Amino acid sequence: MLQSTTINLKNAENAERIQRAEQDRTGAELNFVKSLKELQQMDLNGLAQKIQMLRELGEVQHAQGEQDRLQREHEMAMQQAQATQNIQTQLGQGQPQQ
Repeated sequence: MLQSTTINLKNAENAERIQRAEQDRTGAELNFVKSLKELQQMDLNGLAQKIQMLRELGEVQHAQGEQDRLQREHEMAMQQAQATQNIQTQLGQGQPQQ
C-alpha cells in the first residue's frame, strides 16, 4: 500500500509538472503572439508615417512646381512688356517731329 501511495503521489506530481509546463508553453505562445501583434502595429504605424511623409513631399513638390510655373509666366509677361515698350519707343523715334 505504501508503494501504491508513493506511485500515486509521483503520478500526481508528474501530472502537476506537465500541467505547469503546458501553462508555461501556452503563456509563452501568448506572449509571442502579443509581440508579433505589437511588431505588426509598429510596422503599420511606420508605414503610415512614411506614406504621410511622401504625401507631404508630393505637396511640397507640387507647390514648388506651381511657383516655378508662376515665375516663368511672370518673366514672360515682363519680357513681353519690355518688348512692347521697345517697339513703342522705336515707333516713337521713327515719327517725324513737328
